[in-house]
Amino acid sequence: MKKKKIILYSIFAVIVVAAVIYFLCNPLSAEEIEAMLPQNEWWSAAILLVLFVMKGFIPVILYAILVTACGALFDLPYAILLASIGTVITFTISYLIGKTAKTDVNRMIEKHEMLKKYYVKGEKYSFVFSLALHAVGLSSELLGAFFGSVGMAYVPYLVSSVIGVLPGTAMWLVLGDQKSIFTKEGLVIFLIDCMLVAVSFLYLKHRDKKKAEKAAKSVSDDSEK
Repeated sequence: MKKKKIILYSIFAVIVVAAVIYFLCNPLSAEEIEAMLPQNEWWSAAILLVLFVMKGFIPVILYAILVTACGALFDLPYAILLASIGTVITFTISYLIGKTAKTDVNRMIEKHEMLKKYYVKGEKYSFVFSLALHAVGLSSELLGAFFGSVGMAYVPYLVSSVIGVLPGTAMWLVLGDQKSIFTKEGLVIFLIDCMLVAVSFLYLKHRDKKKAEKAAKSVSDDSEK
């Protein structure tokens, strides 16, 4: 069984490396995607979704370019729908890739007390960590694989990831991928991301405090009986 796993991991690694090399040699841009897609909107949407699938495990395909292509090729309501479906697909694939390695990762964590200590601490605020790391633009493939492998629940992972990229996605859909943090629009996106992270963190702190108070009250009531 272990040998079979190693073979499967090796095959997947070869596919990913080959794809990375190809896209490094032939980088995609929103304009190139727009030029190569057929005039038929259904075919264009299907091809874009295939690229979102590939984005789930190929880090050199830029998320901003795919979202920008959606905005350039379709009217805004359809562009939002297509980008939303593509985003869920991308995050789900990277998460599932990590999920396959969960058993091995857990085994490694159990063997190292320091890893276990930080894992338990991180698990408590995994929603905030996921939101913050996606908001700052780290590789969604690596983040998805990481949070999937450490056992973060799928729905909180997906919600936190989507919230994290939402401000930037909205900007790319409407304004294109030429905006950065050094522009007025980019600064607004950065501030929104910071606010989302802060609100999520404060909410979780408040929730934990309420849980602790409830647990303490329950213990007190039991002792009085």
